[in-house]
Amino acid sequence: LVTALRFSRSDIYNQDICLINAEALKDGSYKLECLKTRNLVQKELFSKIFFPGETSISNTGLPEFLRGQQLFTWNAKENSRIIKHLFGNGIDFELIDIQNQLEKLVPSIKGKSLEQLQQFSKTAKYTEEKPTLITSFYNIFVTFVELSNAKNFSKYESDSIQDLQLV
Repeated sequence: LVTALRFSRSDIYNQDICLINAEALKDGSYKLECLKTRNLVQKELFSKIFFPGETSISNTGLPEFLRGQQLFTWNAKENSRIIKHLFGNGIDFELIDIQNQLEKLVPSIKGKSLEQLQQFSKTAKYTEEKPTLITSFYNIFVTFVELSNAKNFSKYESDSIQDLQLV
């Protein structure tokens, strides 16, 4: 209950957020995944493999999928580079990079890629399917939100919320 009440007072409550990750594959192609979320609930997944210059971004369905979303990513510089490589230098998404913010909350992950963090994920060990980078990023995002919310609440606010639990 405390976590839910904290979340309801956060900046991302009731916001449409899309997590974006692009990764290079061994055959020279790139996997682009975008996961829509709202209130930390997974809503819809866009996952396609592209070769650079193969298609115009307008023919992918991606602009429509991303419309109205805040775009969160891990390592915005690398994701922007890959997106431009795939669709041309004229394509520029406004990506919100949560990597630096989470590294401040959890210094032990500083400089780690999503692939490296995925290897250490305890959540991934308890899922039936092999986790993808986007599902690992989703788990990291949820952790980021929970840690940020906990840090942003004062002792007084936390006590007040706990008092509400008793009612």
